[in-house]
Amino acid sequence: MDIFLIEDNFVQREFIKKMITKITNPYEIAVKIRTFANVDNFLAKINLDELEQSSVFFLDIDLQSSINGIEFAVNIRNKLPDCLIYFVTSNPGKAAEIINRNILASGYLIKDLEHLDELEPQIKQIFEKLLSEKKLDSSYIEIKQSHTINLININDIVIIESLPDQKGYVQLHTKKNNFIFRSTINKLKEKIDAPFIAKDLKSYIINIHHIQTIERKLGIITFDKGIEIYASKRIIDKLIKKLKQEL
Repeated sequence: MDIFLIEDNFVQREFIKKMITKITNPYEIAVKIRTFANVDNFLAKINLDELEQSSVFFLDIDLQSSINGIEFAVNIRNKLPDCLIYFVTSNPGKAAEIINRNILASGYLIKDLEHLDELEPQIKQIFEKLLSEKKLDSSYIEIKQSHTINLININDIVIIESLPDQKGYVQLHTKKNNFIFRSTINKLKEKIDAPFIAKDLKSYIINIHHIQTIERKLGIITFDKGIEIYASKRIIDKLIKKLKQEL
């Protein structure tokens, strides 16, 4: 789970990061927290187009940058309709503007500058709710690597393929990451159900939304981020048929 925290106050930023780390550790969920002082700093290092729908944002509303947290949240929501956005503020009255902008906030962290410790129970409540909902949400699948759990949004899956050299293991590609874990294609087919997922393939599960090109004559399918596989004409014809159905 990628978490992005944008807060211009260093003390508050570090405290929130520390609390998120403390609260998520017992869940054994793979969490990566990245912190930024402002939107400009974020955009200098991160391309929104490359982020996944499972991303979680904590945004200070009153950021001292070229745009504030609310304006930036509008941009995020346009790019990542399924991501989670939590606003950090000392002014709950800002909620009306957020609702009017149709940002669909997931929640709020109300901070008291003199009592930062009051943020801890709020963060705990957010992550207890967030993790329980994601585990129950059919748009997410849970995969285990050693003692770590990864929650993957189905929209972010590019392709899952069996590994003939590693019996009982599969490789799952997302736009950003690759995961190799113990499972089978058939077991995963039972967990994944979406109209844009091609499951009637022997050794693959493919998200047709991430297909860039199909070269039937050469038997090559190219996906986002340059992922490429060689496939039989039978597989390619099935994918072409499904793509036409989605049009």
